[in-house]
Amino acid sequence: MKSNKEAYDQHLRRMEKAISLEKTDRIPVLITTDSFWANHIDVKLSEFYDNDELSNQTILDSFKEMGDVDAIDFCSSYSPELRLRQLSSVKLHKHKLFKDKSCHINEKKLITEDDYDTILNKGFEYFFTDYVQNRLNINEIFKQPEYFSTAQQKFKKEGYVACSTVFSSFEVDYLSAGRTLENFSRDLHKIPDKVYAVLDVIHEYHIKSLRQQIRNTKPFSVCVGAARGASQFYSKKHWDRIVGKYYKAIADMVIEEGSIVQWHIDGDYERDLDFFRNFPKGKCIFAPASIMDLYKIKEVLGDVMAIQCNTPPALLTLGTPDEVYDYCSNLVEDMGSGFIMGAGCCVPYNANAENVQAMVAAATGR
Repeated sequence: MKSNKEAYDQHLRRMEKAISLEKTDRIPVLITTDSFWANHIDVKLSEFYDNDELSNQTILDSFKEMGDVDAIDFCSSYSPELRLRQLSSVKLHKHKLFKDKSCHINEKKLITEDDYDTILNKGFEYFFTDYVQNRLNINEIFKQPEYFSTAQQKFKKEGYVACSTVFSSFEVDYLSAGRTLENFSRDLHKIPDKVYAVLDVIHEYHIKSLRQQIRNTKPFSVCVGAARGASQFYSKKHWDRIVGKYYKAIADMVIEEGSIVQWHIDGDYERDLDFFRNFPKGKCIFAPASIMDLYKIKEVLGDVMAIQCNTPPALLTLGTPDEVYDYCSNLVEDMGSGFIMGAGCCVPYNANAENVQAMVAAATGR
């Protein structure tokens, strides 16, 4: 029986080889999820979100039951942190699917046009600090992300690779959520130059703080993505200026600092797949949403970066273990080197645990 140290070394080598597009002994498994762990272990979501240590232990206890998984993205609950990454309020919603209240972004206009001038005149750090404390009513900024390093070490001691212990916020998300997508889209057409200037100020702050966070924690990978960055939201001209420009700068910096870029793709980026060829081979993981065609992604990006499986959340929730196993096994056979098993976006809250285990088994062969 392997020791935890031996298991960790094996999992790490498997992940590194897959990212380098080398042949591996088997397809590695990387699980991305959050609230599913709480549901599986029967922990209240409100407690899971509010207590870092509880969420970390809950995730670890549930994670161990999924099979021989190599790596995990989030070692502690990340949902509350979305408030800071998107400058939005959060609504707790009670639904019959959930045993407790779930956390949702509240589409409410909190950023005004006058705030654009404040950012331009006083800088984003000034605006951000005041906004978080006085409009979002959060007094302990970034308390939770500081725990990620501790959570990461706990998983490492158990033999698992903790990947995205650093999250990259995204310039567009700050405005499109805090201002609402409708108002932000209108601003892009009415006052584009001002919006561009504001985003550049935000980017200057963001790239500096992200670089420092990477240097402090030395993460295996950095999760880079925008909740509202898919080109389906914007014209090609606007996407290139307000998404592509910052994606390129962020990814170049992450690679320069020695970490892997993990592209967390929400929405349909098929129109922009060629953009992702602009990065060095073996330095990125492309983790698409289930809406995207893996075979098309493989055709365009398969010789440049690793591709993570996008097992549909609906299949993990409503399918049978045999259906999940067959679906994932076919992809394992077709995708070849540089393929990593996982779920589209993340394993949903109400996924069937046996289905998640079947997804893992399709990669591990048992």
